Amino acid sequence: MRDPKDVLCSAYHHCVKAAAAFDYQGTFQEFVGHFLNGHVESGDYWDFNRGYLENKDGFNILYITYEDLSRDKITCIKKISEFLGYKSISIEQIESVDKPTRFESMVGTQRPISGDNVKGKVGQNKEMLSESQRLELIKQTKSKFDGLGDDIVVPSCYFSESI
Repeated sequence: MRDPKDVLCSAYHHCVKAAAAFDYQGTFQEFVGHFLNGHVESGDYWDFNRGYLENKDGFNILYITYEDLSRDKITCIKKISEFLGYKSISIEQIESVDKPTRFESMVGTQRPISGDNVKGKVGQNKEMLSESQRLELIKQTKSKFDGLGDDIVVPSCYFSESI
């Protein structure tokens, strides 16, 4: 899962950079509206994530956020390994997963998506969204994730101006 404010910015860059596939001709402001209404390639961000968070069928799901991966990827790799049932993972194995999955290693591998606007960093939304757009996304997140239950934890940064 990833902060919806950053998902919006990333999705916009994706649509603009892969113009041959999407032919998006609108403005960023228009794209914000499309995202808020769930009218983007990946559909409604909140409905998609809410389905996993509710996990009504009780599937065995490991929840990791993009923010956690960005902050402490090694710990996340260990968590994934444990979730998959491996009792231990060596430093060499961790490095063999870590190095090729670094954002810097992957930039440009998804043609034609590359360039200066491809950042993949936490908090990129602060450079692109106005305060009112950020607040609208926070409001939508609170509304759509309301009533999930006390045992479901959505990172607080998704509901705030932090990050």
